[in-house]
Amino acid sequence: MNHSAGTATATSASATASATTSNSSVGGPLPQCSLYYHYRDLEGAMFGPFSFAHMYHWWMAGHLDPKVQVRVVGETEFTPIAERPEFPAKEVYTIVLPSTVVEVTEPSAK
Repeated sequence: MNHSAGTATATSASATASATTSNSSVGGPLPQCSLYYHYRDLEGAMFGPFSFAHMYHWWMAGHLDPKVQVRVVGETEFTPIAERPEFPAKEVYTIVLPSTVVEVTEPSAK
């Protein structure tokens, strides 16, 4: 995410606005939710509020580290996003690619 330090402001800061249910190229349909969240990055800077729809898409696309702390607008405590039930656990896959060895030979001097 590319946010400057400090508090970023969403276009609509109303905590009662409703997230739309739509098909997403990442993560499928969104559950209906009217929550807005603040998040604190790994350096401690706080951003938000952002709608659940934004946070969900960023989470499912892998833009948020599992250790990023989030809280719903009105809450006082931050918790890691990976521990929040509204953000589904994601499976992590390790892909091991075979290494390629390329031999370079120098032309022989005659």
